[in-house]
Amino acid sequence: MDSNRSEAKEEYHTMMFLFVTHDDRLNVVNYLKSHPSELSSLFTKKANKENLKFSDNILKTIDLEMVRELCDKFAYQSPDEDIQTILSFFPKSNEKIAKDLLMKIANIQVDDSVLDVEFTYGDLIQSILDENKNQTIFGYDETILFDFVLLITYFKGATNMHLLHERISINKNFECDKVVSILPRFLNPDLQRNLYLDNLNDYSPEMFSPGSVLDLHSGYEYIELGMNQVKSDGQAFFALTTGEFQEESSIKRKMVENDWITAVVQLNWTLRNYDTIILVLDKSKKRNLKKVRMFNASDMNWSNKNNSEIATMEKRIIDAINKENNYSKFVRNVTLDEIIANDFNLLPADYLKDSTYDIPGDMTVRVYQNKLDGMKSVKLGDIADVSNNWFDTTSKNSMTEGRIVRNVNDGIFHLSDYSWVNFLDRKLDKKRFIKEKDILINGGFGNGAVSYVSHNYLNTGFNGVLIRLIDERFDSFWLAQYLRTPLVMWEYKNGDSFNELRVPLISIESQREMVNSYTKSMSAINETRQNLTEELNRSKIELYSEMGMSKFFKSKI
Repeated sequence: MDSNRSEAKEEYHTMMFLFVTHDDRLNVVNYLKSHPSELSSLFTKKANKENLKFSDNILKTIDLEMVRELCDKFAYQSPDEDIQTILSFFPKSNEKIAKDLLMKIANIQVDDSVLDVEFTYGDLIQSILDENKNQTIFGYDETILFDFVLLITYFKGATNMHLLHERISINKNFECDKVVSILPRFLNPDLQRNLYLDNLNDYSPEMFSPGSVLDLHSGYEYIELGMNQVKSDGQAFFALTTGEFQEESSIKRKMVENDWITAVVQLNWTLRNYDTIILVLDKSKKRNLKKVRMFNASDMNWSNKNNSEIATMEKRIIDAINKENNYSKFVRNVTLDEIIANDFNLLPADYLKDSTYDIPGDMTVRVYQNKLDGMKSVKLGDIADVSNNWFDTTSKNSMTEGRIVRNVNDGIFHLSDYSWVNFLDRKLDKKRFIKEKDILINGGFGNGAVSYVSHNYLNTGFNGVLIRLIDERFDSFWLAQYLRTPLVMWEYKNGDSFNELRVPLISIESQREMVNSYTKSMSAINETRQNLTEELNRSKIELYSEMGMSKFFKSKI
């Protein structure tokens, strides 16, 4: 049986147990100890009484021994701790900065009705209820998280919840004052399978076929469906990754032409470790402003900041949203005509031009957009085959013909540096195997890890971005070095896909001269590093000798 399924069953037993015992723990626990099979009926009875519509995933077949174990484990747990028990099933959220800023920009009022188009872990819903447990909240979610989030709203004493276990679609049964949503983007197939176990009571192996891809709405589809549920004078607030925001969509054109966009706020590394966009929309036709407030706040560094520092940065953005002033390199009013003339481009960095960018290694660079726009260049996708590989793998020896590396380090690729696993695929596409002169990049690219393959490896694949040069005007090793530059990281950070990254047109002779110079410099640097390491080790040995420790071991430099 799939381990994901087993874990989900245990968590469902726990949530059902906490629900039925929450209001009268000791008495119900004593009853369940002698009648563990009654858990399901007690759950159904209480859900009906509280008018809570849980999904069909609620277990019908109960593990009696598991119920007895839960009685012993939670008999004396305070009901106030039940929420934390449920939250412990969820991975730690890395969305807090984006979530808190989104909530403050949305400025939800007591009498507002609010919709979350796909609430997944329910972070926004919990934040809203923490402010007002009587808030009218609508929400959609089709994953197994639905039941757990619904239970949390019960534990929080919510009085006006309308959560649906389904994917959002056009629904004219209700309209809301505000939509507030962090749009879902699940990048890990294992995580996807954890969330979409369908009906746990009707298990079939096909439900958990490795590598299955889940068909979520695109970011702009969620935005359009959310706007369909907003009142004619309502507002919508969305947080999404810059990559999603930069995707082509007719809905983007629709937002501009309808003059719905109030503000676009560009942030760095605040949502799932990706650069983030907060999109502020207003459906009211009375505005007729014909302009958009564009904020380039990507220079703001949110990491390692205390609450006071974060509050100051949040206030700067919120105050500026509510004003009309332009602030150099931070916010500018951009007319709809200018946006249309720029092919409906809505990325603030492209309208505020020069910006600074922090890259790994404690280096800060300033990118001059005007000069960049004038650079003679070609797109990476025009000079190389760029593929985002995903091979299904198994940790067991399945006697397959290949092996897979899942992450790489910066520098020259050496297979011996990595642990690897077997392919799960039975039919292997050998065109996707890495070979000499390939360039490998980890999926997120945020850590700057670009690895160059210096020779062929037999039947070896890589889960990540594989770039294979096809244009003889370029040197592959030079290209690998270029892809490590701050300029490339900045373009990728601002939402450009790998295929769209600009590569400067430089003669092949100049490229090779640069590579040779770089190689000589690195050779000298590595020799210096080796000498320093040996000198450091000698100093350590002298220290150990002075401490009288050298007689206990033999050292070798």
